[in-house]
Amino acid sequence: MSAFISNIIHLFSQQLKLEWKSPFIIGGNLLYVIGAVFITYKIFNEISAPVWVCVFWLIFLFTALNSTIHSFSREQSDSILFYYSFTNPVVLYLSRVIFNFFFLMISAGLLSFFMGLFLRNPIVDHGLFFIAMVLSGLGFSIQFTFVSAIAVHTHQSNTMTSILGLPLIIPILMTAVKLTLISAEVIIDDGSDIDIMILSAIDMIMFGIAVILFPSLWRS
Repeated sequence: MSAFISNIIHLFSQQLKLEWKSPFIIGGNLLYVIGAVFITYKIFNEISAPVWVCVFWLIFLFTALNSTIHSFSREQSDSILFYYSFTNPVVLYLSRVIFNFFFLMISAGLLSFFMGLFLRNPIVDHGLFFIAMVLSGLGFSIQFTFVSAIAVHTHQSNTMTSILGLPLIIPILMTAVKLTLISAEVIIDDGSDIDIMILSAIDMIMFGIAVILFPSLWRS
């Protein structure tokens, strides 16, 4: 177990170093977050709480899509063979999921900060909002990382990731939007605990499927 965890940490740190050496993708996505918020502010100046929630999750969704779409884009035939002989496919997949989740949480924090800076932040229950961000960010990472691995074999990663990933992510997005609306007191619902359990269950189901299927996909 210690070797398993140490391999995940090693691959995570390696991916972090690669992104740090060529930070164009990360920088582009962060610029997208700031630019989208600023444009929204210049157009509307002030928005209602439901619109704030809608804008937040749309920007977060496409930030997740743009960042995770490149999870395996660097992997050519030689590097695929290297990873195949070097490490367990599950370890490779988990390291990419953790890295994408780490980046998405930074993006979500910056997005929340800048939307609160330029637009009035309607969130009242920050704890519930944080839980929604974490669970949805984890779901986005799990789903889009797996779809990215599928798409890299087709040489049409942008198109395939959008086609395969977006329909599967709708349950996560809709549940996260509902939790955010509850946290902003736009809707009154005492069943937020159930929604949290549903969101957690969706994440666990997708994770289980991905872990089972990814080794076969990577070896192909």
